[in-house]
Amino acid sequence: MAPISVAILCFPAAMCASTLAAAMEKRNVLLVALDETDDWAHGDRYDRFLEGMMFADSFLAELWDFLQSSTQYRDKTTLILTTDHGRGNTPEDWTDHVDVPGAEDIWIAVIGPDTPDVGEVSNSEIVYQNQTAATLLSFLGLDYREFNPNAGAPISVVLNPTDRR
Repeated sequence: MAPISVAILCFPAAMCASTLAAAMEKRNVLLVALDETDDWAHGDRYDRFLEGMMFADSFLAELWDFLQSSTQYRDKTTLILTTDHGRGNTPEDWTDHVDVPGAEDIWIAVIGPDTPDVGEVSNSEIVYQNQTAATLLSFLGLDYREFNPNAGAPISVVLNPTDRR
């Protein structure tokens, strides 16, 4: 099995395309954790939470523009966007995610050349967070069971039928 090279970036500040390019050079996987919204929510700063969301949105646009402008990554890169937890659903509990109804709900978005263009999916099997790593490994052509046989299986709806393991 070929080694997987991973770059992990966790930051609260803006990142430019050149920094992204350096982080991604000769990497199979880039994990970016955007923590600002969580920090501001815990601080009960909805105004800053919204600013953090706008930053994340502009960062993802910059990342996508960079990927599409690079012959190295264009039409060869899959983005998997998700969260590590949800939040409360009401004005009283939106600042927390521990023992709060709604905090168990997360989302995932997948876009790339190996993903069927099905748009938003609402009528599928329940998907769990423990399936994210297996899905990523499937996109790399690897079998998640070689790494962790007890992990959740890849999310089949985001894989082309030939990629489903």
